[in-house]
Parts: sequence; structure tokens; C-alpha cells
Amino acid sequence: MAVQTIDKNNPTVFQFPAEPTLSAVGATQALDVTPYSKITCFYTIASIGSNVVVRLEGSDDGVRWGNLSPTETDTTKTQNGTYSFVLQGIALYRIRFNFVSFSGGTPNINVRFLGIN
Repeated sequence: MAVQTIDKNNPTVFQFPAEPTLSAVGATQALDVTPYSKITCFYTIASIGSNVVVRLEGSDDGVRWGNLSPTETDTTKTQNGTYSFVLQGIALYRIRFNFVSFSGGTPNINVRFLGIN
């Protein structure tokens, strides 16, 4: 999966290819983020019912995953919209977005990652 520079005037910002839309509980593929000092994950939720629960996860080996929230808590959203997670100054080998659960509706989530080195 090729990472692309998104601004030719600022070659330190990279965009990962779009992840497949998550329309069921599950995680995106694991992305290698070792060269990046800052990572932003944008996610857009549509067709929400009562709520959607998500988390950003990191791994040091690509096998064991931990919640990257400073409080180790999942994020609950109750409205359609675009949201983001921003990580800075964290050492990671792999990262992924996890659609943990939902209540009502037929939600789908589009996920995009940016990296800055």
C-alpha cells in the first residue's frame, strides 16, 4: 500500500490510501506508522442509530493491540459527522481503527489516516 505526499510544497505530510468502509463491527488493516511523529485519523460516521463506539489502537508487534486513549476508554458518538483522533510524539509500530459496537441504525464509517514525519 503506497503512501502519497498530499502537498508538494510540504513533502513531510503523507496520506495513506483510503480504508474500506466499515459497515460492521471490526478493525481496519494495520498500518506501519514507524516513520511518523504525528498521526491523524479522520473518520466519518453515517446512518447512525443511537450510538457508535470506536477506538484507535496501537501495537508494538502487530499482534497485541492497546487502546490509544490516554484514559484507555472507547469513544462513543451519537451523531453522524466527521471526527478525528490526533497522536503526537508517540512511538508505534502499527496502528488501526476499530469499530467496536453500535446501537440501532445501519452505521458505516469511512476512515482516513495522515502521517507527518
